[in-house]
Amino acid sequence: MFCLGSTVDDRVDPCLRNADNSDTKPYTTGDLLSKRQLTIRYIIFYILFLPDSWQVLTGVIAAYFLTPLVVGLPDTGYGGKAMLFIMIAVIGYAASGVPARWITRFFIKWSKYLLLGPKRP
Repeated sequence: MFCLGSTVDDRVDPCLRNADNSDTKPYTTGDLLSKRQLTIRYIIFYILFLPDSWQVLTGVIAAYFLTPLVVGLPDTGYGGKAMLFIMIAVIGYAASGVPARWITRFFIKWSKYLLLGPKRP
């Protein structure tokens, strides 16, 4: 592999040299973690292991099923129905904090079991 500024005598990867021509890597481990590439797999796992995503899902499902039960008056307009949907979704979000953490913990344990196996260290 050829990088600009490298010579044939380089015994290490010439692309890993700093501007001062030292053999150290130009980044640290902390910088590597902050520069993680966003991929579809990373986003899906981030959403799957985030308790807030489960809270939002629970709130929207609760609002979907409970809003028709709450809207009992026939003269309620679209604005009133939308406001009730949002209110019930926010209440469902707030009420599902603990179950969302349980679901997240379950998925973390399940993924460790699948990745590391039943006899993990």
